[in-house]
Amino acid sequence: MKISLFCFALCVAIVNASIEKYIDQLTTEIATAKTECAKQVGASVDDVVEVSQGKTPTSKEGKCIISCVLKLFGGQDSNGKINKHAVIGKIEELKPIDTDVYEKFSSVWKSCSEKTSDDNDGCDSAAKLMICLAQEVDKHGISKKLIGL
Repeated sequence: MKISLFCFALCVAIVNASIEKYIDQLTTEIATAKTECAKQVGASVDDVVEVSQGKTPTSKEGKCIISCVLKLFGGQDSNGKINKHAVIGKIEELKPIDTDVYEKFSSVWKSCSEKTSDDNDGCDSAAKLMICLAQEVDKHGISKKLIGL
């Protein structure tokens, strides 16, 4: 009995360490992308701070940071249209690490990508998608770091 509990606790610790490592790696990738994107779109430091804090960007450049990052990760195509299926591959990386987080985040992405309309402006669409994602990860108890916040 004690051995079984120990093995269970060890497995939980390994899974937690793995998901934390994955989230740390993803956070680094997203931060690098935000920095590159801020330069590309001519965003100010305030724009970057606003986006990083999960606030709805007030400037066009702030919204375009989000769009640029989504494009780098496949979440939008080059025309700014939400690419509902492309991000699934990235989300699939979660499956062997933490099935529960994978299922929840997969559901969140599918829901938000389907209900976010493609505006004529990809930057506006990206900002709307990010707002939805931030709200939904909160509801599902998923780390906002998975979406770069």
